[in-house]
Amino acid sequence: MQQTRSAGMNRATPYLYVIPCILLLGIFVYIPLVANFFYSTQTFSAFSPTKTFVGLTNYKEMLADPVIRTAIVNNIWYCVISVIFQVGLSLCIAAVLEDKLLRHVSTMLRTMYFLPVLISMTVVALLFSFVYHPKIGLINAGLKMIGLGNLAHAWTGATDTAIFSAIAMSQWHSMGYTMMLFIVAIQGIPEDLYTPMFAVSRISGWCAHRIEELTTGGRIIRPAYRALPTGQTYIPLKDRHYDTKSVL
Repeated sequence: MQQTRSAGMNRATPYLYVIPCILLLGIFVYIPLVANFFYSTQTFSAFSPTKTFVGLTNYKEMLADPVIRTAIVNNIWYCVISVIFQVGLSLCIAAVLEDKLLRHVSTMLRTMYFLPVLISMTVVALLFSFVYHPKIGLINAGLKMIGLGNLAHAWTGATDTAIFSAIAMSQWHSMGYTMMLFIVAIQGIPEDLYTPMFAVSRISGWCAHRIEELTTGGRIIRPAYRALPTGQTYIPLKDRHYDTKSVL
């Protein structure tokens, strides 16, 4: 009887760890999400005692607003570029840093790439306000030094470059984090799973071969490689560091 009870407790133990997480997610994420959709199908004000069901009318009016359409396009740009840089380029950098040829300097390089992640977004915004400044900004000054002063303009003040300026700042700030996730996954690959490296003169070809080596020969990295695009697509959609109207 005691053994049966002990076996039952052992089987129930994993669920006891999961239940608090499920309750918290349900209370603070999923229930508000369902309630938000329910309220979006009605029309009312903070002072009206009744609610009128209008179906999808609110969504139709929202999509008819040109500002909302621009915000959706900007978010799509944000998602696509974030996946390319924070997944593709981060994996390439992680693969290069974990190669045996760079092991003696990889610690220093990892620190340099990860430092931006430790900087608060307020400091990053102030830093890039000087980088993008139309008169004393680093980018415009650099363009003038190399004779391309005609390309200098207000990067965050022009409608065609504002969203991409904000995206570039975000990639600089966040790439180190995803790079470290890939490095941890790569370090978990046993040495005997690596295939011999081929001598390739061009760095792009070498990097492509290195990534193929890690993703095919090292199956341990695949969960990170598959999960990160989803996370990097979701993060921009929930990001609140940038006001939508300020980057239109």
